[in-house]
Amino acid sequence: MATYRTIRMSFWNDPAIESLPPADKLLYLYLFTCPHANNLGVLSVSLRKMAFETGLSEDAIRRGLAAFCSAVTKLWRPSSPPGASCATAGMSGCAASSATSAAPRPKS
Repeated sequence: MATYRTIRMSFWNDPAIESLPPADKLLYLYLFTCPHANNLGVLSVSLRKMAFETGLSEDAIRRGLAAFCSAVTKLWRPSSPPGASCATAGMSGCAASSATSAAPRPKS
């Protein structure tokens, strides 16, 4: 797992980022930099833990995750298989915004 992740300065000039509310910007950065994500971006963390670490409410996190999923779905290309969605892309947390946690970590 990475011990640090780099954020380019141009991140803040991206129109998609500029249009996000402050809570969603924080959540986006948290998802990118939190210690619960592996190098593939797979998270193993509960909404409660995310809320504690960011200071956001669990509802704000649910709304932010749902908004991110919606944005990803809009970007999904027609060349994707029929029925493709966030869930079929391995982003089941997006499809189930009411989920309370990601999949459990494999046992060592």
